[in-house]
Amino acid sequence: MRGLLNYARLCRKQQRVRRNRMHELVYTSAPKGLKPGSQGFCTVACSIGMPPNLMMRLEALSGYRHLFPPGQQPCGMNPVVRSHLIVRVGGTDWHVLSRIADAGIDYTQRSNKIAHHIVFDASGLSPAGPAALLACESRFFSDWDGEPKLITKPTAFPQVKSPPQICKSWERVTGDAGWGGVLADTVRDNRQVNLVVSPEIDVTALFAESLALLPPDLRWQTTLTTYFTRFPSGIGCRWRCIMAGSPEMSQIGLTPDAMVIDLTQPLKTPVPTPLVKAARNGKAPTAFFNVGNIAGLSAAMDAERQRDEQVETASKSPPNNAPLEAIPVVKPGKKAKSPKRSKHDRFYENRERWLNDTKMQEKWGLPMLLGLGLLFFGVPALLIAAMVFAKSRDVPPPQPATQVIHHEETKIHDDENKSSGQELPEENTEAIEE
Repeated sequence: MRGLLNYARLCRKQQRVRRNRMHELVYTSAPKGLKPGSQGFCTVACSIGMPPNLMMRLEALSGYRHLFPPGQQPCGMNPVVRSHLIVRVGGTDWHVLSRIADAGIDYTQRSNKIAHHIVFDASGLSPAGPAALLACESRFFSDWDGEPKLITKPTAFPQVKSPPQICKSWERVTGDAGWGGVLADTVRDNRQVNLVVSPEIDVTALFAESLALLPPDLRWQTTLTTYFTRFPSGIGCRWRCIMAGSPEMSQIGLTPDAMVIDLTQPLKTPVPTPLVKAARNGKAPTAFFNVGNIAGLSAAMDAERQRDEQVETASKSPPNNAPLEAIPVVKPGKKAKSPKRSKHDRFYENRERWLNDTKMQEKWGLPMLLGLGLLFFGVPALLIAAMVFAKSRDVPPPQPATQVIHHEETKIHDDENKSSGQELPEENTEAIEE
């Protein structure tokens, strides 16, 4: 009980301090978590002042699937998830950099994982882009064996520069550096890309080279993951790496306008677009992305989230369904139509907005709780008491048993005397009067 009270005081104190614009969370299997009474897969470290809804979203993004079980060869070939996702919580877009990997065996001698999430808002983004920061391996936790703790001040990333350069990693994997420009070109077209990879390919280096060809404003608008399995509903991802032979290979064809790049097979020479040429000579084209594209990118991201939900629904439907309609590309200079939202989405958006209003919680939380308690418990109790009181007033007072018997015997004896014509004795007359 004391631990719960201390945790409540800490949460109340976190609401009074100025909200940080950078947060961290570590999620793994431990005998004791940061929250009172938590154990197993739980949060073992997080920043002070992190919104509770953001913490729940990060925990939901901590899923991992082992390709090889621990203790068996080649368990060291399990892929590492490095992802950049955009999560909307409380009307704010948070950029989430995540590293999720195999962590050997936990304290229960079962397979373990560790997920380290670092979150920024729009004011704390580095011009280098998300892939360049994900390549900083020393900034992320690869294991955890300490006690749960609160992170008072997150450590900043080192200064990283990511200028345009020749895509040597793409040249090493595909034989042509121009494929780095093909991937970067999909940002301008707002297309989803599925890259079929194997565990030995360094996909983070490929992403970093492709993003370096883009302007800094567009680098952080590109969501990506190096090992795609499944995301919660409403989380979109544009560049997805799918392991060859995994169950996700069956869902590649569900998105009609998605591009598939199979890095496990030989590739042809790409069409020489400006970005393809830039990937080969290391010089990014100027004035390639106009203002209309950048302005319509956020609308395209909303359309991408809707498309992901449609794909997830189609994967659960029978295979003879009609193909999904392609989401139209937002053209420069035109205002994109906002996607229609269902009642389910509107309900959860309103609920999330109410939960994030801390002032309303502090001002009306206790009165609303007391009012609900009075409504559900006080009113029925008053009704029951009123019914019992009204019923008690209708019951006549009880009479002594001896008096009732004597009165009945006297009445019977008087009836017999009347029928025989005899006069009533004085004793009977007094009894009747009584």
